[in-house]
Amino acid sequence: MGRNKRNKSRKTGIVLLAAAMLLSQIVMPGTELFAAEGDGAAGETTGVQTVRESEENSTASGTTEEQESAESGTTKEKAKENGAPPADAAGPEKSEKNEAAGSAAEQGRSDRPLSEQKNEEKERRRIVIRATDRQGKPIEQAKILMERSLDARTWSVVSPDADSSGGQYTLDVKDKRENLFVTYRFSVMARGYTPHEGQKFTFQRKNQYFDPAEDADPVEITVRMFSADETLNAAKDKAIQELLHYKEKDGYRETEQEQLQQQIDAGIEKIREAASVGEIDYALKTAKERIDRIKTRTQYENEEARDRIYFRSEDGKTVVRPDKYGMVTLTTVDSGTFHIGRADGTDYANDDNETDWDCTWKYTDPDHGDIAWNVIIGAYGQYQGKFVGNYDASVTLRDTGQKINFKVRVTDGHIDRLRAVIDGEDASGTEIHVMGSEKKKAAIEGRLYGTDRWISIPAHALKYTPGGSTSVNHATAQFRTWGTSGSITYSLVSRPSVKVRVGIRATIVHPTGIEVTVPKEAYVDDWDGAFDRFVGIREGDRPGEYRVRVYPENASNPSVRWTDLTPDIAEFQEKHAGGIVPRKAGVAKFRVTCVDNPSVSKVVSIRFKYMKPLKTAVSDKSVYYARVGDSPLRLHIITNGEWNSVRGASEQRFHWTYSTGGVAAVKDSVRYDPSSVTIPRWVEHSITILGEGTVYVTGKPYDTTGGCKPVRFKVVVSDDIDCDREAAERVERMINAIGEVTLEKKGQIQGARAAYNALTRTQKGLVDDKVYAKLVAAELRLRQLERQQSGDSSENGGPGGGTQPGAPGGGDSGGGTVTPGGETTKPDPTAESGTKADARTPEASIKPAKATLRPAADRKSEKTGQNAASARIFREVEIRKTPKKTVNTVQKLSPMLSMILLLALTGTFGGGALRRYMLYRRERS
Repeated sequence: MGRNKRNKSRKTGIVLLAAAMLLSQIVMPGTELFAAEGDGAAGETTGVQTVRESEENSTASGTTEEQESAESGTTKEKAKENGAPPADAAGPEKSEKNEAAGSAAEQGRSDRPLSEQKNEEKERRRIVIRATDRQGKPIEQAKILMERSLDARTWSVVSPDADSSGGQYTLDVKDKRENLFVTYRFSVMARGYTPHEGQKFTFQRKNQYFDPAEDADPVEITVRMFSADETLNAAKDKAIQELLHYKEKDGYRETEQEQLQQQIDAGIEKIREAASVGEIDYALKTAKERIDRIKTRTQYENEEARDRIYFRSEDGKTVVRPDKYGMVTLTTVDSGTFHIGRADGTDYANDDNETDWDCTWKYTDPDHGDIAWNVIIGAYGQYQGKFVGNYDASVTLRDTGQKINFKVRVTDGHIDRLRAVIDGEDASGTEIHVMGSEKKKAAIEGRLYGTDRWISIPAHALKYTPGGSTSVNHATAQFRTWGTSGSITYSLVSRPSVKVRVGIRATIVHPTGIEVTVPKEAYVDDWDGAFDRFVGIREGDRPGEYRVRVYPENASNPSVRWTDLTPDIAEFQEKHAGGIVPRKAGVAKFRVTCVDNPSVSKVVSIRFKYMKPLKTAVSDKSVYYARVGDSPLRLHIITNGEWNSVRGASEQRFHWTYSTGGVAAVKDSVRYDPSSVTIPRWVEHSITILGEGTVYVTGKPYDTTGGCKPVRFKVVVSDDIDCDREAAERVERMINAIGEVTLEKKGQIQGARAAYNALTRTQKGLVDDKVYAKLVAAELRLRQLERQQSGDSSENGGPGGGTQPGAPGGGDSGGGTVTPGGETTKPDPTAESGTKADARTPEASIKPAKATLRPAADRKSEKTGQNAASARIFREVEIRKTPKKTVNTVQKLSPMLSMILLLALTGTFGGGALRRYMLYRRERS
């Protein structure tokens, strides 16, 4: 049956759609007729067609005019070459035709709508270029060349306007075909003046000539030109001043100062004799080159100090000094250290206090294709040359700051064969036997080409290539095998074809014990911004680091597995050597297990503490105002009394909750400076605006060890915040004007309540919560006075007396009580709903409402949208007219009636769902 209904509805929709299409075909032709009678629609359609046709005609005519102008220009040039007069002068008939065509075009333009003419004027702009001399007088014989381009590479000439003297141009803002902004440039030339090359400009943005946003028509550009003599003299003065300040005489010795002055005088004379700017530049360049050949005082001192540099081999038998060109020549297999002596014959120490050696070369690693640095001389003078070539080197004397430059030439060591000596025996090309991952080290020797002499090859000249399960420590040259077999190959870096291989066979050794050392306590403070986490405890032998040792030390597989037993407090991260990474304060536990023998394991624990626990946190504002669509607001939270987040608590993030969704959202971000690891991290908070309304935001801190209370504030989002704030302030004034509550002020209190209920949701959020608490307290006090006047206070207002619903404003906010002494008490207006008042609480101790709470009936009225009339009727109910017996009976039956109503609703919805399910099963079957 359901399927038949759906089929009928589909057929009905198709019939209606077909009828609508037929009706549109019938009515549309009649629209033109009705428009002709006075509606005006047909006239607008015709106007649009006319505009389109005129645009097509103008485009076609523009193309034809460009072709005709190009042809006429070619004809004029040919006529000028043959000595014949121009075609315009010889053909007056053609000129008359052009004038007639121009007048017709002008007439057609005037016939077009005014809006179209304005659009055309915006698409084209007029520019007037004027050339003046240094005194501002116009240069009549100046010639201007205007060019245009779309790609700034191919340029075409733009002709000036026909009715101008040559300096006015009507330029297109955009190209009509490509719809791109056109780029223009111009040059100005005049006899006796230096040509002026103008800057490129467009009508897209402001340039050095004009601002396209301004409506100047035409745009005037004034070019100031200088005569050739003025330009030449200015260039000479500039070159002379540059030469005079090229070098400082104080940097030369006395003899060289005289040579420097002679070269400067000669250069100035050549510059003054120059007849063009090019000759001036050549004379200046030549003078600088000659001055550069004169040695400075520093160069002489470096040459004297360079003679005290020498290289001493590792065995102390060889000493190499620089030649007369400052070059030290060594081989790729030499090993030793550079030194520099003092003037008194002693040597500078190769340490951080006295010398700093530098000789590096950037190259491309052939194995990985990455950029690498080849260190020929280390910072402490150690020689490590492994590539053949010439390199620039220097040594800086820290006591004087003098930097001495020299050169190093690295030549081939002429080694034609290698051998590996392990434990005193030649293991070249053989296989050695080891137990588990036992460490071994080979001494590599090389034979000099053409001799039987073997020399020791330094580590920097060798390349280690492990094979199988073998690994090598390049710093110590030791290798280990983690499986049953492996190998290692040694080769020369300068000559990779010269190499030797050693095979390895190992006996498996299983682990039998494990030792894990971790600090008992660790602090949570530093932030690893690269991976967005706290800095963890890393592996090492220094204090504060963890260390794992598997026994025996030569176990074939000493790998271990970390298991997080408290992942909410800390976790172990192998990636990027993160180590033991804390998440918050607490006791973290881990189980460390040997991979090769899972029965060997150990459980360790670490107590993490915050370096600076979070004790207090408060926002800089209690209320934040924003408009819909605003960018995120900056939320500043003061932790431990510190405005600066860097000096605040170690953990400054919060779990944020909201009283209402869809208004705002708070985000915590930990920031750091990637340029320096020494700059501490800081925390930023922002409020993202989602929609209009009022929301109470509560932030529970991550760090609860310092007893910090939650952060609370209010966010009000409104399109017209000024208007809403004015309405809220008007209600606040009405509430504050109530003052002491009396029976005569009943109308004033009800008026304040009605004004508050008339506010929108956003405007209610702008009302101060303390002021609103005054309204609730006034309503409660008014009800007590009315009961006292009616004589019901003895029955309902005594100590321990019950409360009744129906307080002004709606909701079960509870009634007041009267003590035997006549003192009155009011319920806590901060209660969310249905809370009874404490009879022992005096009136003076009533606290204002919390910033996150409103009476239940008020919130219910906001949600359900009850109108002001129904709320007013509800408030005007006189509870004192209801007999006490009836009230007690209703109170006793209320839970039972509520349960019956809940069961009835549940049965209704459950039965409906069951019927729909049975219908669905019947249709499926």
